[in-house]
Amino acid sequence: MSATPQPSPQELQVLSVLWNEGPSTVSFVHDFLYGDTLVYTTSLAVMRNLEKKGLAKRRKEGRAHIYTAKADRASVLKPKLKELIQYAFGGSLGEAMLSLLSLGVLTPEEKSALTRALQQHKAMAAKKKTTKKKAAKKP
Repeated sequence: MSATPQPSPQELQVLSVLWNEGPSTVSFVHDFLYGDTLVYTTSLAVMRNLEKKGLAKRRKEGRAHIYTAKADRASVLKPKLKELIQYAFGGSLGEAMLSLLSLGVLTPEEKSALTRALQQHKAMAAKKKTTKKKAAKKP
């Protein structure tokens, strides 16, 4: 299985719109991100690059071309996040999470989701410890 191609920062912005807003035209993405600050053809080129990399797909509806994210958010962001944690936080996931939390306020829904994820992580870590101890005891 080959690794997911890594998008440029500009391509990542466009992917973010596709993930959050759903299938979109070049015009919509351009207006959403840049308005009048960037020429339309630049947005078109970025979206075509995403298609070439296999990160987005395009379908035609009348004269409009509708782009959809082909790659899921996790497969694109996981390598970038791992790299950030490794180099900026010395590999400490806890330090990275505390740093992220200091940036803003979580909604009640986000707090609940984070609590559930931490509980699952704790349960998986406990299960891993138990499995290692059993394996070590076998002759």
